[in-house]
Amino acid sequence: MRPLIVVDEGVSKLTNELVSELKQGEIKWPDLLKQGVMEYLDAEEEENAYIALDLDKVEADHTHVEIAPYIVLGIATSIIPYAEHNQSPRNSYEAAMAKQALGLFATNFFKRVDTQLHLLHYPQMPLVKTKPMDVLGYFERPLGQNFVVAVLSYEGYNMEDAVVFNKASIDRGLARSTLFR
Repeated sequence: MRPLIVVDEGVSKLTNELVSELKQGEIKWPDLLKQGVMEYLDAEEEENAYIALDLDKVEADHTHVEIAPYIVLGIATSIIPYAEHNQSPRNSYEAAMAKQALGLFATNFFKRVDTQLHLLHYPQMPLVKTKPMDVLGYFERPLGQNFVVAVLSYEGYNMEDAVVFNKASIDRGLARSTLFR
């Protein structure tokens, strides 16, 4: 199921006044659902919906509009920088890998009763960001590190034979993580 903005006769029910009330905390997400401004549609309901990608493209026969066009493929795909320059399979692969990213997912991890957790010791802010990262609060708990990488052959081997790390980088904690059980 995914949330969509309801459109009535070519006009979005989400007005600028409602957006400002939402930003000021006067109303919350459930209020928009109760008022019929937003709806959750499942895959079967989407078959009968005519969804506009952007508010600028809404016409009289549209029933819904996306909250943001970059969320269409999901949250994991929306945080890929410059995704439009990649082949589609690369974006799918990255979205699958993003679900396994390490970071500091919770600050109370020592008091949690999870059976297993994997924690990255030194998460870093990404060098490049996307708008969904700002919206999702990605920078409050980043999920990775910035590596400086050189791709070249080394002593006659090709780049698929092995990965060579700088020992000083490893000593300083590059990619250091802990698995708690």
